[in-house]
Amino acid sequence: MKSDQAPRSASSEQAGPLMTDTVGAAHVKGMTATTTDPAPLTVDDLQEDDVLRWIPESRHTYEGAAVVHGREDGSLYAVDTFWGSGNGNHVLTPAEIATATVEWNINDFRPADARVETWSDFAPEDRRHLPSQHGLQATYWIRPGAQPDHGTMVAKAEDRFRDAQSKLTSAQAAVDWARKDLDRLRADGRKGDQPREDTC
Repeated sequence: MKSDQAPRSASSEQAGPLMTDTVGAAHVKGMTATTTDPAPLTVDDLQEDDVLRWIPESRHTYEGAAVVHGREDGSLYAVDTFWGSGNGNHVLTPAEIATATVEWNINDFRPADARVETWSDFAPEDRRHLPSQHGLQATYWIRPGAQPDHGTMVAKAEDRFRDAQSKLTSAQAAVDWARKDLDRLRADGRKGDQPREDTC
């Protein structure tokens, strides 16, 4: 499926938010046996519902992620996702599309249902997310037929365990410091309570 392939164009390592959790080795548009530089992406390379990663000149109201839509006449255009699915999103120019990489296609995935499943329990190759508002919001997607992955869940549990251990170590260090400070203050107080010698 298309979402398992490497991006159809890879213009820069400083692209916007990475929306695919894994990228396999596959054909890259424009690649030949004698060159390693892919050709810039054009609108003719796009398909409806492609999700792009692109490089905006400014990050002010641009996400660096875009979705390809179709017009009634069959032409395609790509829209940045900063404002989510609402109005006001920026339509990419041909020059901006040339900076883009096709990451995945929405039709290859289904929306995740937070009521009955945990998106992060699925293997990276079986999940995608589409960010907006500089990543503060996102929609989450899962490959149809995919099941929660045991290895992924074990890795998550290991991360939680290491995080808890780190917090415990920090908390113990804070307890030790507080105990030493308390002992010091009590010792200072006892010294102050000692009677003064009469020098007369």
